[in-house]
Amino acid sequence: MSPSGSLWAGTADQGLARLKTDGGFRRTLTSFDGLPSDRVQALYVHGDSVWVGTSGGVALFTENPTNGQFALRRSDSYASTGGALVADDVRAFQLVGDTLWCGTSAGLSAFAGGVWLNRAAVLGVAVRDLEAHEDTLWASTIAGPRRYAAGAFTTVAAGHGGESRALHSSGGVLYSGSADSGVFRYSPGSGWIALGTVGLLNARVNTVETAPDGRLWIGTEEGLARDLSPAVGWLAFLPPGPAVGGSQRAVADARGAWFATGNFVPTSGDPGNVLRYDGQSWSALTASSTGGSLQRSSVFAILSDLGGKLWFGHCCSDADPRPRTERWDPATGVWDTLGVTNLYALTQGPTGLVYGGSVEHGNGVYVFDGTTAAILDSLTPTNTQGGTTPGLASNNLNGIAFDTAGRGWFALAENGLDIWNGNGTVKDHSDDVWLHFPGTGFPSPQTRAVVTTGAASGWVGTVGGLVRIRNDFVDPTVTATTNAKLPSLQIRDLALDSG
Repeated sequence: MSPSGSLWAGTADQGLARLKTDGGFRRTLTSFDGLPSDRVQALYVHGDSVWVGTSGGVALFTENPTNGQFALRRSDSYASTGGALVADDVRAFQLVGDTLWCGTSAGLSAFAGGVWLNRAAVLGVAVRDLEAHEDTLWASTIAGPRRYAAGAFTTVAAGHGGESRALHSSGGVLYSGSADSGVFRYSPGSGWIALGTVGLLNARVNTVETAPDGRLWIGTEEGLARDLSPAVGWLAFLPPGPAVGGSQRAVADARGAWFATGNFVPTSGDPGNVLRYDGQSWSALTASSTGGSLQRSSVFAILSDLGGKLWFGHCCSDADPRPRTERWDPATGVWDTLGVTNLYALTQGPTGLVYGGSVEHGNGVYVFDGTTAAILDSLTPTNTQGGTTPGLASNNLNGIAFDTAGRGWFALAENGLDIWNGNGTVKDHSDDVWLHFPGTGFPSPQTRAVVTTGAASGWVGTVGGLVRIRNDFVDPTVTATTNAKLPSLQIRDLALDSG
């Protein structure tokens, strides 16, 4: 808590949020206000002072306890202190006497008498946390907790196994959160005692605190947990959000929103996860929850078809077992494993056929019966060359869409865009007509997504920005003006809303 009673919360890339006691927020503090970086990693309050550790150095603010107004007193970095602050990657603070100790990725510094002091000679390894216990400074390191005495940091009672990530002193007992074994407790005469991991969803402990009722709480990679003493074990409290912190693609239907998580995985889990949000809560499909029906490999492609079935495309590897494709009917619980691997995109065309785009380990574009999921055909760079124009330029795709004229738009990972008119035939490619955009007029030929906006118009997302196509031609003016307004030119996916 800050001097005014506000809760200051450091974020990963947006600076400092400040929550007032009435539930409202004060203005967020960022690098504009003097933070060396907007990635905040440590906070320490002493009197009316708030020390802020970031990935770019240290800032010191003072706050008026009455009205919450703040003032920047100093902002320091490795460069501005001539190395006295031994690294810009600041992770912890602790006041002992008149000296503020600062833990960084390169060891310790100290602030005393208004100046920074390089103390890496005392401890020159990465410091995750600092704590004052029994008037003595302790540091958490990759080699475990260490205590400062007689001018040196040493392990005590042989330490505990593995890394120490968090330290907390309460009631004459020192607690250390480990990387993979939960929490250890230290007291003279008893040494280090493991509190066990029963009930923990994850044994990687990042913070340890004591509540007003004396209960020990810990923050893990998968939420909070409370010590059940005198009983053995922990009571876990799951966060309300999704089990996976990132996603690749999403679809929405009457049952909610579904997310393919790509290479993002739960901290203690495996790849191959599909998230669902039904408007009230999150759930997940995993290899374990489906009895192996959903393969334990990254899910990149996802489709909710017209019949209410969900299609999942796994990707990307040429090693056995190859990433496969499945179809699931939530109404019956029936799973189908399809004979295609390494799909990165799935789309249902206007005739009801389903099209799957592969990466370089596959054929190109696979055509499925939308009802039976049988493979009807595949469009490859080889078998599509018999028409009136050159065929598919690459078997490495990132997106598929269909325009209102029934033509398929294929976003190629490295080769721009292909537009395909099959003229209503599935296996006969002699009447196919192809239109190829190799990247001329594109910010980059490396495309990532595509959507259509009529019979001959659409948008293409690339690693260098958007491309507007109108009447089968690149519109350079709209392309340039749109990209000038984008906050980032790295396009990952595209979608059209009802407006």
